[in-house]
Amino acid sequence: MVTGELLKELTRLLTPLEAREILSAAAGIDRETLFCKMQDALSEEAASKARAMLERRLAGEPLQYILGEWDFYSRIFKVEKGVLIPREDTEVLVDEALALVDKSGAGSLLDLCTGSGCVAVTLALERPAMQVTAADISETALSLARANAASLGAVNCRVIYADVLSDPPEELWGCFDLVTANPPYIKSGDIPHLQREVTFEPSLALDGGADGLIFYRAIASRWKKVLKRGGSLALEIGIGQDRDVLEILAQNGFSSLSAARDTAGINRVIVGTLNV
Repeated sequence: MVTGELLKELTRLLTPLEAREILSAAAGIDRETLFCKMQDALSEEAASKARAMLERRLAGEPLQYILGEWDFYSRIFKVEKGVLIPREDTEVLVDEALALVDKSGAGSLLDLCTGSGCVAVTLALERPAMQVTAADISETALSLARANAASLGAVNCRVIYADVLSDPPEELWGCFDLVTANPPYIKSGDIPHLQREVTFEPSLALDGGADGLIFYRAIASRWKKVLKRGGSLALEIGIGQDRDVLEILAQNGFSSLSAARDTAGINRVIVGTLNV
């Protein structure tokens, strides 16, 4: 089969972007090279692989899981089932964290609910003099975060186990200038009604309790212990959660509170500094 013919076949069923991504991955070439090979013959192995990936996508599986990787902050991260998929909205969290690091001269950072490690690894690479710790409760996530740190060369990023809904171990108290997190924030009752693609992601990374705020309360009350005097917190939030999260932080001794918007103009990250 000619490469261009299969691309047309895929495009009839998928978006052009998805069709190109799948065919590029199946053929083992990048998208730029793919366009130069539209008139070339495609191996039967590559065509079969592309059609198998197509079937997975038509069944609702997210493209990121099918490809096994995704772009975040201009870097390619490994992605796998059982771990939350990196999203562009979360790049706002990285931007706000970098601004805090540069303003305060922060030398140590803890990223809670790290998932794939996309935030922690990115921050470690963007500020190589900073010591970054990535934490999660999922062994699958911890393994993937370690793999991403290693493959991308984030030697200043370590990965540890942590249960955010429990008190932090005493050895972490007062160790960090900054804590970041993109915690689960979807209301438990809303999860069965999510779009089909999202249901492929682990509920552990989505379920924020009855009101979607259980992790914010735990981080603000329990995990503030890990901050140094005058340390800061940067949290990604869901749509419409800004007022509630701001109130939670204020009730737990955080001040200089602010919200940062994503590209859609939605308040996406809340920042606060722990009062001393």
